[in-house]
Amino acid sequence: MVASDKIKLVIKYDDESRQTAEVYVEGKIQDEACRFLLDTGCAKTTLTWNHLTQNFLSIGKQESSGTFGKAEFDLVKLKSISAGPLSRTDWAVRRAPEGGTDRHLLGMDVMMDHCLSFAFDDALVNIVSEADARRSLADQDLIMDRGLIPCIAVRAGGVDSSAIWDSGAGITLVDTNFVTEHPELFVSLGSEMGTDSTNRKQETPIYMMSGLAVAGHEFNPVKVAAVPLTNPSNPTKSAMNFVLGFSALRQAHWLFDFPNRKWSFEMLR
Repeated sequence: MVASDKIKLVIKYDDESRQTAEVYVEGKIQDEACRFLLDTGCAKTTLTWNHLTQNFLSIGKQESSGTFGKAEFDLVKLKSISAGPLSRTDWAVRRAPEGGTDRHLLGMDVMMDHCLSFAFDDALVNIVSEADARRSLADQDLIMDRGLIPCIAVRAGGVDSSAIWDSGAGITLVDTNFVTEHPELFVSLGSEMGTDSTNRKQETPIYMMSGLAVAGHEFNPVKVAAVPLTNPSNPTKSAMNFVLGFSALRQAHWLFDFPNRKWSFEMLR
């Protein structure tokens, strides 16, 4: 594999245990160097408001939801945007309002045409070509929520559930109702202030959670934040009880063939 197929990650840890972190990639907005949060939980690439982006002409509006609320974004057209070999030209992205998100978010609209392997322990993402034999290892069906956001099947407390696979989440999120229903899985760590993609902040309960399993493989205890994720008045067959963030993703190597909607992973021990 040639060097241009590799994307180096910049991992900024949030705690001494290295359980939680933000994952960044270096890139460019047109000809200006920048840093993006690598965010598979974001459907459309989003730019913060700054000296460069404030000058881009708005071509429309789009509402976006974060964990704690909603915000309205401008749509702006870029000549080019890139993060290593991931790139788009003549591409519409969102621009946050002034005072909104304080970082650029590289979303699934830039990643969706590629098969990517994620190795957070090596701080590396590889683009896996169609000719690469590793691509055939992606043998589990991938659900793409809203057409772009990757979701996988998980199990915890004897309950099958769906989970968003979110490289942009520094900590794994669990639905508050699930915590109430399965207290045996959780040990309280107090509370912390959380920030969502719209830059809204809220204090959230923090736990160490045991018993999370993916494809029959049980994870080591995972640091999680409890937030409302599901609507109890409208239950689904496979509830969205989790957003798998860095605290869970760090425990495995992951392979996502986004175009063919397949995935696989290998646990680290």
